[in-house]
Amino acid sequence: MICNSILDAIGNTPVIRLQHMTGPDDAEILAKFEGLNVGGSIKTRTALNMINDAEKKGLKQGIVSSKRQKQYGIDMGRHGYDKRMDAAVLFEDTPHHKPDPEPMLECLRRLGVEAKDALYLGDARSDMVAARAAGMDFAYASWGSFFPMERDEPDFYLDNPRDLIPFL
Repeated sequence: MICNSILDAIGNTPVIRLQHMTGPDDAEILAKFEGLNVGGSIKTRTALNMINDAEKKGLKQGIVSSKRQKQYGIDMGRHGYDKRMDAAVLFEDTPHHKPDPEPMLECLRRLGVEAKDALYLGDARSDMVAARAAGMDFAYASWGSFFPMERDEPDFYLDNPRDLIPFL
C-alpha cells in the first residue's frame, strides 16, 4: 500500500498468519502486529478516530499538558495531531501547572469556551483536580492511566475510548 501521508497509514496495522504454531488440520491463528503501527500503539488509531469525530461535529479541541513544547512536538507532531488542535497549553505557557487550574483556564480562554461547556479528558488525579478547580467536568480515561481511581471519583469514568463517543 502506498500512502499519501502518514495519517493514511494509521489503522493499517499488519495482520500476520502464525504458520508454525498449528498443524495442517488446526485453526488458523492470526496476530495484529502493533509494533508496525505508525505510532507503535493501538492508541494512535483511537486518538485519530476521536479527533476526526470531534472535527466532523465542529467541536473545539484543546490540549493541556505538562509536556514541554519540544516533547509535545515529538509526541503529537509525528502524527499531525498538533496541527488539528484548536489550542495547546504546554509547560512553557503558564507559570503554574496541574493540579493548579491556570493551564485549564488558559486553554478555555484560547478556545473561547466557557468552563460549563467543556469536558476535560485525563488519566491522572492532577487532571481531575485542575479540571474541577477550573469549573469543568472531568472524564477519566482509565485505559491510559497508571493512576487508578474509584468509579465514583470523576464526573465520568470511561473504561475504553468508545465510552467517549456519546460526548462527541
